[in-house]
Amino acid sequence: MPPTLKFNAPKQEVNSQLFRSKNDLFKIIRPIGKGGSSTVYSARSQKLEKNVAIKVFNPDTDDLKARKACVDELLASQNIQHPNIARTLDAGFDYLNKFIVMELIEGLELEPFIEQNRFDEVNFLNFAIQTLEALAHIHSQQIIHLDIKPINIMVSQESGNQLQYRIIDFGSAKVLSNQIYDHTVGTRGLAGSVHFMSPELINNEIPDERADIYALGCTFYNVLTQKRPFEGESAIQVIAAHIQGLHTPLKELCNTVSPSIIALVEKMISCKREDRPRSAESILQAIKII
Repeated sequence: MPPTLKFNAPKQEVNSQLFRSKNDLFKIIRPIGKGGSSTVYSARSQKLEKNVAIKVFNPDTDDLKARKACVDELLASQNIQHPNIARTLDAGFDYLNKFIVMELIEGLELEPFIEQNRFDEVNFLNFAIQTLEALAHIHSQQIIHLDIKPINIMVSQESGNQLQYRIIDFGSAKVLSNQIYDHTVGTRGLAGSVHFMSPELINNEIPDERADIYALGCTFYNVLTQKRPFEGESAIQVIAAHIQGLHTPLKELCNTVSPSIIALVEKMISCKREDRPRSAESILQAIKII
């Protein structure tokens, strides 16, 4: 049986606050998620005449950083079109608000979905193929996502009860052709993402596609075991586990998939990036013949 989605009853409309971009006007419907620096709302687009998601940066977020994040995310992702990627549609910023407008996905974040479901090999391969195809497409556009993790993957139920997985949130994305890279991960940047962050990002090294491969490998491990590979009682302990490659071998926790899948996931989460597969496309081709 395929994994199933279980939804809570939708929250009622809480306000009618308006956000205006250069090209559109958005009426807030309700909050649907909250992170360290932003809140995500469901909203109605006047121009598109449909509901969208708006990520609004918190008022205490540094103004210049918030504006830069809006512009960077819009430029990095607005032209990416793929069935397994949520599109960024618009952005706006003025003296009051800084926000990004995204495609609204009626579904569930992968993190609570993992808690509800244990994946067998068929369901895991379906998930792996969809997310690898999305990641390969992102990389083909010379973009690295840099924040792949379960809360940035949405699950929705399509016709015929088929599950569709979509990568969201390009707020940390970087264009590979840009030779100037901002090495400002820092302690704040690690918050919330540390369990899925590659050692090279932790060490403020210039990342490439293999940082995303590592993060997706950690997500695969999480999906297969309902546990995160790198754990600790504090962020520092988790960081140390990443850098030293300290985790319980996947084969000790998972008996639902073949040894070849387990070996591939273990390669994806190698602490040395030169030991990981070089591209998402190569992993995708390997997964498809298993």
